[in-house]
Amino acid sequence: MFKKIFYENNVNEKKFALLLYLLGYFSLVYGFLTNENSSLGALPDFEHHAKILNDFAKDLSVSFFNYSNIYTTSHSPFFFLLLHLFEEGLGNRDLMRFFFLHICLLVPFLFYICLIKQYAQSKKNYLIYIPLLLFFSPYYRSLSIWPGSENLSLIFLILSFLFFLNYKKSKNEKKIIYMTLNILFLALSAYVRPIYCFFSLYFFLFYVRNLNSKYLIFIYILLNIILSFPAFYYVFILDINFFAPLFENSFTLTATVNRICFISSILLFYLIPFLIINYLIYGKKFFLNNFKINNLILSLIVFIPLLIYFNYELVHGGGFFYRLSSFLVGNNIIFYFSVFLALYFIFFILFEDVKNRYYNDSILILIIFLLETDYYTYQETYDPLLYILFLIFFKTKLTRTFIESKKRYNLLILFTFCFVFYLMSLFRNSISV
Repeated sequence: MFKKIFYENNVNEKKFALLLYLLGYFSLVYGFLTNENSSLGALPDFEHHAKILNDFAKDLSVSFFNYSNIYTTSHSPFFFLLLHLFEEGLGNRDLMRFFFLHICLLVPFLFYICLIKQYAQSKKNYLIYIPLLLFFSPYYRSLSIWPGSENLSLIFLILSFLFFLNYKKSKNEKKIIYMTLNILFLALSAYVRPIYCFFSLYFFLFYVRNLNSKYLIFIYILLNIILSFPAFYYVFILDINFFAPLFENSFTLTATVNRICFISSILLFYLIPFLIINYLIYGKKFFLNNFKINNLILSLIVFIPLLIYFNYELVHGGGFFYRLSSFLVGNNIIFYFSVFLALYFIFFILFEDVKNRYYNDSILILIIFLLETDYYTYQETYDPLLYILFLIFFKTKLTRTFIESKKRYNLLILFTFCFVFYLMSLFRNSISV
């Protein structure tokens, strides 16, 4: 019966996939009813958000146009404006939260549409299961239940990705429409979560290389200027520079070293299931055949100064390996090893990407490191974003094998990894109460 569902009956397989999505949806509703907070930080963040929303309800104009003078938060005022409009329209905060949860269901749906667009020749029945991993993400779940800017901005960002993929595959007469929509939704994502503006670097370099007329390049630049003008006016003309406090002490040597270490370690964490899949498919030969002594030497050269200058004493942030190392052995040994290993695979990706004249993966790696620019580094910034980037845009063989091999156990490995992480998050939450 199991084999028939998965291999022989296309109709039954679609029904089975629909059942899994319904289970994922009901698990979110259950989490909503039980006030799930598996990410640990979503609930206290929303309690802080609630105070801002109360102020927006009392006097929207004063709160919005004096935002940086009243509040110290990394969240965009445009995010609170949208939540306020939702709440005003529904008349109740819990209804607003429940409505927001349903909006967040667009994330796995749009993720699937992007996969279909990117891998048009692949098995659709294989791709349909991939977005289910989001229902095991403690960050996606918690930030759907306790509204955070991460999920809302991710919807706009994935829409931007989708129209970019449409641009690459469309005929000439539709390209300018898709390019415009790509710019529009990227701008919307940046209004909700300003750090997503860095993805414009990836698209800008692509369009500059591929637009075959100066007129179209001019249109592209003009559209970006027009769409960014409201934010420019709000921040620089009205002098509501709400993100300025985030940059205090963010670019010291220690803060920069800490950030590089944390992001590298987090990047390795999300590569783990893909490394396991490559090992199972190709065995040790995959790593032996792709081993480069130069990458190892470079990793060591970069790692030593990072090790010397790393100094982080705060009780929050840092990512999985940093927290695991502290929990298991009471020091940073496991974390340091993860950083070194991460550097090796980062150099693996960077030098593999040199063969591609567009340097797609290298630009994405740069953007990943730019997504945390303040003193703190949180894993929620990269979950589930890294899964989406790995499976839609990255060209490295480390992640490409997952789609190209089309083996069912690839899904099992990825889902098991995500599920175990989710259970660990619940356990961490239970011992932190």
